Amino acid sequence: SVMSIVAEHDGFMTASSTQGLGSEFKIFLPVETGELLKEDIPPLAPGAILTVDDDRTNQRIYRATFRNDNSFGVHSGNAAVQAVKENPGKIKVILMDMNMPGFTMEESLRELRELDPSLRIHIITGDTTLKSTPGADSVVHKPINMAVISELVK
Repeated sequence: SVMSIVAEHDGFMTASSTQGLGSEFKIFLPVETGELLKEDIPPLAPGAILTVDDDRTNQRIYRATFRNDNSFGVHSGNAAVQAVKENPGKIKVILMDMNMPGFTMEESLRELRELDPSLRIHIITGDTTLKSTPGADSVVHKPINMAVISELVK
């Protein structure tokens, strides 16, 4: 529902109604300004899986699927680059949403490839017209099929 989407993004709604005039609904969402905050990234063991998605529901799905201490989720391309810098050679697979705050997908891919060309990076998107993108190993379309995702991280 609209209400759950707004709440998931730390927003709120108001509603008012006047008989004979109609109803008015207002949605308030926080605005991000300035630099993204640095995320607290734990040390990872070799072979780690990094998920990059600003949607909290998707992050919960990934956590439930990869029930081990060797996976971690971040909420922006900037944080993905930070995670790779802080864990050199340890991350083997990145599952990255196409649209996020901070770096664009293209900027994120370029930075990540410069840091570690051996990374396996898979883009997750709702854009069914996107078949491939430079710098990514594959494009996976939403809705997320966890059987497909599980194969990608093997």
